[in-house]
Amino acid sequence: MALRLKQAGVNAFSVVTFPLAGRSFWRGRPYAFDWTAIDGHLSSGETLDAIWTAAPSAEFMYIDPTRERVSLPSQDLIKMTVDAFLLLRSGTPLRNRCGA
Repeated sequence: MALRLKQAGVNAFSVVTFPLAGRSFWRGRPYAFDWTAIDGHLSSGETLDAIWTAAPSAEFMYIDPTRERVSLPSQDLIKMTVDAFLLLRSGTPLRNRCGA
């Protein structure tokens, strides 16, 4: 949607948030992610888990794709045209409050 807005001349900023560990809750069921930070890397080849090791108190990474190319476990995310990626160290699920 942000890409369409930009193409229409609307000033928009798009960001993808993506957890690199943790669990999720979808349609009444909790599940663990199939990926970890070792499954992603920067253009230098440095894995995202190595960055967490170097910065143990960091809870997130902000990546500007115009300055640094990042490879994430989801090819759908990599193909998106966004202004930034906000990678979370770990995701914690919230229960779905919407009725079925």
